[in-house]
Amino acid sequence: MKFKFRHLSVFLAFTIQSATAETLSGGIEVNEALPPVKLQVLEAKVDKQAQALPKQDCVCFDNARCHVENINGQWKIVDGNNWIMDFASRQDLAELSLGIIRHYRLNNICFVGRPFSESKIKMMYFLSDGQAPAGDYAGEDAIAFDPARVKAEEIDGRWKLTQDSMWMLDFAANKEDALKAEEIVKYYGFTRQCFVGRPGPPMMYWRK
Repeated sequence: MKFKFRHLSVFLAFTIQSATAETLSGGIEVNEALPPVKLQVLEAKVDKQAQALPKQDCVCFDNARCHVENINGQWKIVDGNNWIMDFASRQDLAELSLGIIRHYRLNNICFVGRPFSESKIKMMYFLSDGQAPAGDYAGEDAIAFDPARVKAEEIDGRWKLTQDSMWMLDFAANKEDALKAEEIVKYYGFTRQCFVGRPGPPMMYWRK
């Protein structure tokens, strides 16, 4: 079964001082059938930190085995018999995303709040052996932020992940998922929210 993230609210520039956020239509399409990996597998690979590892829903994949494939007219990133992400007609974005996966050696895809639904905007992020990807990728579309100033807050009846006036994610009425997203950002020390192919990015990832 396939689900889409829609109406991802994100502020496009730090220089704008107003509280206005732009809503991006379209969204990320992932394979809802991917089974979660046991958390102990990731925990064993993460450096011990003062704060506890947040509860996570993560799936492992083999980045060396991943490739781009056209399945029934849809371009997908595939690992074995499982497709990881769907890029519809955009082969170019599928190839770019595969390059990013290999560059950062990503092998864990993680989610906040599966199953996805139209009423609950969710978060997807990637890890490399259970750790945050670091460094940059040439030409990437990245928005910088300070994780220490990130927080989950209710704005006009909707729970958002924010930094000051920047709206990073919109979780609608789901306070629990917004708080979990804040916890994850702070735990891994993410400082960049990155996109492939805005508006309506088929891939979003976070890095240091």
